Amino acid sequence: MHPSHPRVHLAVDLSHVGARPAAWRDVRSGAPRGFDPARLAGLVATAERGTLDLVVLGHDFRLRPDRGQTVDGRLDAVHALAQVAPSTRGIGLVATVAGDAGRPAELGRAVATLDALSAGRAGWQVGPAARVGRPATDVVELIAAVRAAWARGDAGPVQGRPPVVVRADTARALEVAGAVADVVRVRARDARSAGQQRALVRASARSVGRDPDDVLVLVDAYTAIDAGAGSRRGAGPAAPDPESYVHVGTAGALAALVAGWSAAGVVDGFTLRPASPAADLPAIVDGVVPELRERGLYRSAYPGSTLTQTLAPPLRPTRLAG
Repeated sequence: MHPSHPRVHLAVDLSHVGARPAAWRDVRSGAPRGFDPARLAGLVATAERGTLDLVVLGHDFRLRPDRGQTVDGRLDAVHALAQVAPSTRGIGLVATVAGDAGRPAELGRAVATLDALSAGRAGWQVGPAARVGRPATDVVELIAAVRAAWARGDAGPVQGRPPVVVRADTARALEVAGAVADVVRVRARDARSAGQQRALVRASARSVGRDPDDVLVLVDAYTAIDAGAGSRRGAGPAAPDPESYVHVGTAGALAALVAGWSAAGVVDGFTLRPASPAADLPAIVDGVVPELRERGLYRSAYPGSTLTQTLAPPLRPTRLAG
């Protein structure tokens, strides 16, 4: 029998390890450098040791530090996670891929390939080209077109339909995400804002006939974890906007925050964005996760073999929808 599903979901955004232009702001990261698959594999292994739900590489991930701006259809995140996939066993691998309604089959095949390499643990975060400055209907149509390609068996994924992650930062985006996404990433500086956004997502899901429990709302949190109250570190994370939550403190304090927001019913979990992955990710796995387990809020093993099973509601049969 598989262990019960967690009450809290935890993801980690590792886009920072991909030599992005702002990497110099992290005092521990050093100068921008090329993609290091061994480094990424080590970080993913650490996240998997903590049974985190998934790792995600964002649109700002770079395989090379000297490349230009992100372009439609960029597959750097897919390529990077494809190299890591064979060495993983339980953690979900979510790649951000931008695209347009004219290339759903190509996008679908890229995610399906990652799903095959990971034995059913791939996910797709809708890229910014399908999110920023475009009508919401375009996003819905793109997701529908990609899912239709999967249903046709055009390089059909192991999971049938890999989970879709959408970042939402407006009321309209939250409504769209609630209708089509499996995981919705939001920005919130406090529990009240997080709860309001989760309520919008759940109401939208319900309005289109979905079970609101099938949609997870995760709050982005930039994290700089101290070893103790007297420890010292650099400047910490440079949050890209004033709406994002920033935690600078101990692992225990972060665990208390996660537990508190969860108990209040305002979140389903968090997407943690470590200021220094090499330092903060182990602190999350060895400090935050054990405390959440002691509180009965987090799993000690993965509930199944696919990302769909990891994200499924407690005691709910997994649906491999086409």
